[in-house]
Amino acid sequence: MREEELAAKAVEWMRGDDWEVFQEVTGVCGRADLVGMRGGRSRIVEVKMGLSLALLAQAESWTRYKCAHEVCVVVPAPKCRRFSGPPRSRLYALDLCRKMGVGVYYFVSARGRFDNLLSEEVPPVAMEVDNIRDISQHLAEEMKNTPAGSNRGGYWTPFRKTAKAMADHVAEHPGCSVREVVDAIEHHYSSNTSARGCLRRLAVDGHIESVRATVESRVTVFYPNEATG
Repeated sequence: MREEELAAKAVEWMRGDDWEVFQEVTGVCGRADLVGMRGGRSRIVEVKMGLSLALLAQAESWTRYKCAHEVCVVVPAPKCRRFSGPPRSRLYALDLCRKMGVGVYYFVSARGRFDNLLSEEVPPVAMEVDNIRDISQHLAEEMKNTPAGSNRGGYWTPFRKTAKAMADHVAEHPGCSVREVVDAIEHHYSSNTSARGCLRRLAVDGHIESVRATVESRVTVFYPNEATG
């Protein structure tokens, strides 16, 4: 059983509960496995194979900076011994989640796959969202189809969003300058000056997919790259 299989079941569970689900969302505290939006409220969900210290630290960061209305973790259901009950370390982790307001959900596995949601071990606590750190500001339509949990670098990032906007503008306006591009698109850079310098260099070095840079009359201009487009 792999983490990406558990993440896929978590996505299915959330969508069945009327959440609009975005995957691998980069925010101010790192990258969230899943972000759900429903009725104007947001939920961050971290999917891991166990209640590790790293998982609790990540969940605590999301709650401390108030990045969403709810923060939850999804883990496989423990294999409890019949008489001894859950190990003390897991009970301690659940107690920490209660204190932080982090929800904990168990999925049960059978025959090598995760079948269904087993229980809500700890309910999430609703919180106010900091407008500056609100993770909903970082959502993109492309994130709905990016599988969470695979760790293969396929997640949607602010740079990829900027690069796609640049490629789309160049396709519609071949021969445009970097100033024209930056003035026309939304980008993730702190200023237009920074955006112009970085995008020009990246395009010249061939790091902007579908964009080809050339120099005309001592000015760098951009055309669609026919080899990739």
